[in-house]
Amino acid sequence: EQNLKRLKLLQRRSRAMSSIFLSYRFTGEDPKELQIQLGGIRESLQFAGHDVACSFWLEPDFQRDRLTRDEIYARMLRIQGESDVFMAYVKSDARSYGMQIESKRAVELQQKYVLLERSGVIIPEFEAVANEIITYDTLEVLCGLLRAFK
Repeated sequence: EQNLKRLKLLQRRSRAMSSIFLSYRFTGEDPKELQIQLGGIRESLQFAGHDVACSFWLEPDFQRDRLTRDEIYARMLRIQGESDVFMAYVKSDARSYGMQIESKRAVELQQKYVLLERSGVIIPEFEAVANEIITYDTLEVLCGLLRAFK
């Protein structure tokens, strides 16, 4: 809860270009790999002047508060509603229930929808609603592209 308050305060104080909600697949993923990947994405976007909200860094709060999956989704959808941009990080064809919920919410909110999609991966329902698709081969390439994201 304190992290959420700090996040909101930072978003209000910041003179960032955009407030970005970063969506990703959590279930079945290696948390150590996610930390590296999402950390690189966040750092690159912050370098470009954006604020980034992502549930990954709130996971300790979720565990401490013993939140259910639905309670986590509800909390993150509130945060998403305060963001300008919805950014979906997709690295495989594996589906994610949470990302599908967040994707639908982005469309409902008419947020700018940016799809970060690994080369060779196709998620038709995300591609159909994305305003922009950034295709990448490696995390290094993606982070380089995001450092210049406007």
